[in-house]
Amino acid sequence: MTQGPVMALSSLNEIAASFELFLFDMFGTLWNGEALFPHTLDVLTQLKKNGKKVFIVSNSTVSEALSEKRACQNGLIKNLHFDAYITAGETLFHEMRQGLFEQLTGQQEWRFYTLPWTVSNAPENIRHRYVDDIKQAHILFLTWLCHPNSEPPETLDPFYEILEQGLERKLPFVCANPDYMAFRGSFKYITLGAAAQWYADQGGYVYWVGKPYPQIYQRALQTAQVEPHKALMVGDTIRTDILGAFRAGIKSVLVTTGVTGYYMAQGDSLSARMEKEGAIPDYLLKEIC
Repeated sequence: MTQGPVMALSSLNEIAASFELFLFDMFGTLWNGEALFPHTLDVLTQLKKNGKKVFIVSNSTVSEALSEKRACQNGLIKNLHFDAYITAGETLFHEMRQGLFEQLTGQQEWRFYTLPWTVSNAPENIRHRYVDDIKQAHILFLTWLCHPNSEPPETLDPFYEILEQGLERKLPFVCANPDYMAFRGSFKYITLGAAAQWYADQGGYVYWVGKPYPQIYQRALQTAQVEPHKALMVGDTIRTDILGAFRAGIKSVLVTTGVTGYYMAQGDSLSARMEKEGAIPDYLLKEIC
């Protein structure tokens, strides 16, 4: 990792004139899992008033239409606060329609095993079917680790049996949320990326979609019709937001809320975390403002 200067900002206004497209992470950056951060609406409104394109780029596994609906329920208004919502889940759906699962399995009609509350996340206009017996599956396709009405899990303990069966059958694990953790206010819970990383560490094959992998950034840039050097990524996680932006040729702002705020509270220094994750942001901001 090459060390470069990191410029501390007091607000995004200091650099806003240099960029056309602003890519914001959602969880931990604009939203803490329970409410928007205090200055979120003001920042997004001002960017839009200044003619900037504002995209939310999220490692959510659900469709962009559903994500936009949820964002609006939480206080964001499309076209006033943001132009588009790009999700890892929708990015995966695009690849599925283009034959991703046929490539992974060699089957023209594939069968995947998933958790019962996640079946509605997959698009209907592709050749597939769900199976509730993992022994009949071609693919391990988990999109959310808990029922929407249940508390999110704090450990992987409830899922080891499923993951181990997938390993035994050498099933590819398709992961559309590389995040390891998320927050609901101050409550920390594990997310899909933690399960996928465990699977990979045991020798299983994982197909990753979302930050920090290239597909989601490519879709955002293509949708906005903006060159990478005119885009800015704003996020709270070095391993996903900042590393992914660097790989895509996009400058980045690290906010010290969300995941980075959690690590700092545990005693990690920013420099140590950057060294561990292999990425350095261009700018540093305490929180969205």
